Amino acid sequence: MSIPVITINLVVYNGEKYIRQCLEAVLAQSYPRENIEINVWDNNSTDSTIKIIEDLQFTIYNLQFHKFTFEKSKVNLGMWPAQEELLRYSHGEYIIALSVDVILDLDFIKNAVEIMERDSQIGALQAKVYKYELVDEQPKKTDVIDTLGFEMFKSRR
Repeated sequence: MSIPVITINLVVYNGEKYIRQCLEAVLAQSYPRENIEINVWDNNSTDSTIKIIEDLQFTIYNLQFHKFTFEKSKVNLGMWPAQEELLRYSHGEYIIALSVDVILDLDFIKNAVEIMERDSQIGALQAKVYKYELVDEQPKKTDVIDTLGFEMFKSRR
């Protein structure tokens, strides 16, 4: 059985507060790195987001991920139009549309792939997302649920 390639598409705008922790959680995944591609779209950030990502690029390349793409937009397209742009760079069997203020659990990708592979009728998966606070730049999970998912309609609303 082959291990599917997973694409993580991350859109960020002025995310200097969260970007390092978000990307470090991606880099620490228990899923095989050679089967993870990372695509980052910067929506014309005006803070230090781009520098932080560029500083992490060397680490990402050295860890031998499947692929890493970093696109810098000259305009802020917004979250979902930028996610759609990132689909052009996506080659994974499964795609994770990640937000910069989310820190993935160490086994998130491994567990998500196991669930998706169990049943070919599953077309999407939404994780339960807990709020976290940064304490001395380290994430501290709270018991407050931030997201349970969202409803999708045929009209794509």
